[in-house]
Parts: sequence; structure tokens; C-alpha cells
Amino acid sequence: MPKYVTFYGGPMAAGHNVKQAPAGETPEELMAKIMAAFPAHRARLDQFAAQGKLLMVGTFADSRADGAMSVWRSKEDAEEFMREDPFQLQGLVRSWRLMEWNETQVP
Repeated sequence: MPKYVTFYGGPMAAGHNVKQAPAGETPEELMAKIMAAFPAHRARLDQFAAQGKLLMVGTFADSRADGAMSVWRSKEDAEEFMREDPFQLQGLVRSWRLMEWNETQVP
């Protein structure tokens, strides 16, 4: 059964679901906004994980350049999360992408 992967920012999300950055916003200002919204974002992630909808989530080593990703049990779960994600609602996710993923080996 396929899983679904969301990519936040970075090259894997480039060109998908793009929002424009506010004019003149510095990377530091954006990071301050992200950190202010992070507790609500994390609480939502924890809620979806506790329900078994979110399987994994994390940032890449250079999250500013490469973004983050999450693995979901279903497309509907990922879409439900994104509709009310505090990062998304506050315009902090400049681009994101949802892709179907077919796992081929589970240890």
C-alpha cells in the first residue's frame, strides 16, 4: 500500500504550491516567525502521530536550503494536516509538495 510524502521548501518542493515571500522579509525575520509558530505546528504533528496518520517527519541537514519532509499513511491524512498546519496558515511555508511513495522494503 502506498504512503505519501510531503516536502516543505527545498529543491523537492520547488515550483509546487508556491507562496510568495513578503517583500523585504529577511531570512532572520522568517526564522523568527517560524520559531514563534513552531509550538502549534509541533502540537499538530504530535496529534497526527498519536492517531497513526503521520509516520515520520524531519528536516534535512541544511533545513534552510533543503527543507523538511514527512511520511503519511494516506493522501487524505497529509492533505488534512496541510489544510490547518500553522506554518501553512501563517504563510511560512513558501512551497510544498505531496507525492505518492511506494515502499519496496520494510526492515
